[in-house]
Order: sequence, then C-alpha cells, then structure tokens
Amino acid sequence: MPKLHRNRAPSYPIGVLPDLPAEPAAEQEPEGPSPPAPSANRQKWAAYAAELGVDVEGLTKAQIRKAVA
Repeated sequence: MPKLHRNRAPSYPIGVLPDLPAEPAAEQEPEGPSPPAPSANRQKWAAYAAELGVDVEGLTKAQIRKAVA
C-alpha cells in the first residue's frame, strides 16, 4: 500500500509494480523421517538414526548427529 504524504507527491509511480524475478523450481527432497530437534535427547536421535540405517551402538548424541548429517 502506498504511503500517504501530506502535501507531497509520492516518490514512486502509483499503480506500477516492478517485475519480480521468476522463482526457481523448488527442489524436492527425498521423503523420509524428519530429524529431531537439536535439543532432543539421545534416545530420539538414536531412533532417527536407526530409521536411516545408521548403527549407533556406543555413540554419544553428538556423534549420532554427526553420523546422520
């Protein structure tokens, strides 16, 4: 919406919009489980890694996050 300026003309043409660049086609990611929040506990990260087929035996949460990234 154009700004109204008291006793002044607007500094841009009214009713004319700039040409917007075409949006690139959105890349579709492969469907799969979405990762848990970074603050989620180790059990949730281990379950997520198991869905992806990553062995998490003996790994810490940080190591699991690094392995599934």
